[in-house]
Formats: sequence, C-alpha cells, structure tokens
Amino acid sequence: MLRDYLITGTGHDDHDPFGITVRRVAENDVEHARESADLHPVVRHYRDGGLDGVHRVAENVENGRDLPTVLRRPLAAFVAAGLG
Repeated sequence: MLRDYLITGTGHDDHDPFGITVRRVAENDVEHARESADLHPVVRHYRDGGLDGVHRVAENVENGRDLPTVLRRPLAAFVAAGLG
C-alpha cells in the first residue's frame, strides 16, 4: 500500500518558515530532500502491515513539480520498487 502525507521535518519549530536566511534544500537536490525542515510531500510504502520505504520531496514551494529529474523519475522508481 502507498500513502502520501505532508509533513514537517526535524527543526521545523526552530526557525521562521518565512525567513530568507533559513537554509533550504534546493528543489533539484533529490539526495537531500529528506533534510527538508518545512512542510513537504512524503510517500510511504507499507508491506505486510509494516513500513517498507519512504520517499521525500524537497519542500521549496517554488519547486518545478513537472521536472522529470526532480519529481517524476525518483517517484516512479520508488513506486516501481515498492510494487515490484
């Protein structure tokens, strides 16, 4: 089963979410999306009642959600691995 969530990351309460000096994960930094402190999409895969995998997308609200290398390919690979 796949489920999607919007969650905040570690350290979310430690900074102003609108502050311009806050370090943000770049939208094209797929490898570090899990470090996003602010609200960001997360897809979780469950198998046999237990959590089997987690896929995170960087929180930048200006992300190009249609960019293949940023969202589509990593998410498709995660889904394929979970269903395979």
